[in-house]
Amino acid sequence: MLRTLSLLLCLFLLVAPVSPADAAPTDAAVGDEVVVAAYVLDRAPADGEQADLGGVAVGFEPRPGGGAVSEPVVLGDAEAARASHAAPPGPRLVTYSSTVTAADLAASAAADAWPQPRILPRSAWGANESIVRYPSRIGEVTGAMVHHTATGNTYTAEQVPAVLRSIQAFHVNERGWNDIAYNVLIDRFGRAWEGRSGGVHRAVVGSDDTDVTNQRLTNISLLGNHEEVAPTAATMETLAQVFAWKLLRHGVDPHGRTWGSGGREGGRVDLPAIHGHRDERPTLCPGRYVYSQMDALRTRVATIMAGTSFPLFSDVPNGTAFGTEIRWLADEGISTGWTDGTYRPLEPVARDAMAAFMHRAVEKLGRPAP
Repeated sequence: MLRTLSLLLCLFLLVAPVSPADAAPTDAAVGDEVVVAAYVLDRAPADGEQADLGGVAVGFEPRPGGGAVSEPVVLGDAEAARASHAAPPGPRLVTYSSTVTAADLAASAAADAWPQPRILPRSAWGANESIVRYPSRIGEVTGAMVHHTATGNTYTAEQVPAVLRSIQAFHVNERGWNDIAYNVLIDRFGRAWEGRSGGVHRAVVGSDDTDVTNQRLTNISLLGNHEEVAPTAATMETLAQVFAWKLLRHGVDPHGRTWGSGGREGGRVDLPAIHGHRDERPTLCPGRYVYSQMDALRTRVATIMAGTSFPLFSDVPNGTAFGTEIRWLADEGISTGWTDGTYRPLEPVARDAMAAFMHRAVEKLGRPAP
């Protein structure tokens, strides 16, 4: 009987269909080119205007200095050439490309920007720091917005760093933003990547940092077009883990409310604490297959927050010797760590730092201190 069941299981695995999002990726080769393409209009788009880009219907958003730019799409070299020749009257094609490097193949082995949940640092995807226009601004976190990049769903694990570099260039040069838009990006393999610079543990303002909504939110984007394809289970679980850590760190109720743009540019004022981009203004983002899971996402985030203790400092992961004592010192305001999210030091302490520590400790004990 067991042998028969085993045989049936094997046959099922052989014939069961595999969705494109879950299919095993083909390894990318060093030197492969990843192209992110978009259309640019030198005029304001008509209401609901779309264009076909590589077989994907893309909408348009305002562009700094006038005109509009479409959502970006990841294309191969040949597809980009065909898209250039097939561009409809009016829009012109812009492309940003990045080459897969040897370092990209080992990106998953990079040191963490944060240990739990694991977030890979900007250095792992080779962020171009030279095009960042100014240091990231710090706001507050009263909620979390879900996006999708709308760029495509068939990228390989090895191509992800190159895709992120191309998106960063597109956001800076075509959208006019300071850096890549999102605080964290999550790929279809369930890996989280640090997006905008400034520290994943801080309330870094993403996207257009002059926008009042972005100044109150953390923005996380799923790498793919989820109007067309459902996100993987690994992607959604990582999204829930990162949201749980972030909202717990900033004291936000996942079932609570936040507020949006005050009605500017069609934006809504009242929003769920965890919401999709389309809740705030007219857009398909984060795609119907993600948006349909928003209630389940909030519930999962709340469950994680209720049962998980995340590290308070990036260099003091759970299980570290004296980790409990370090958290107590931080909670009491005696030794609260550094702005880069580390506790430190792991080496002998300078005399002035030790004096400051002892001074705060004495004050906490109720003793007068000079």
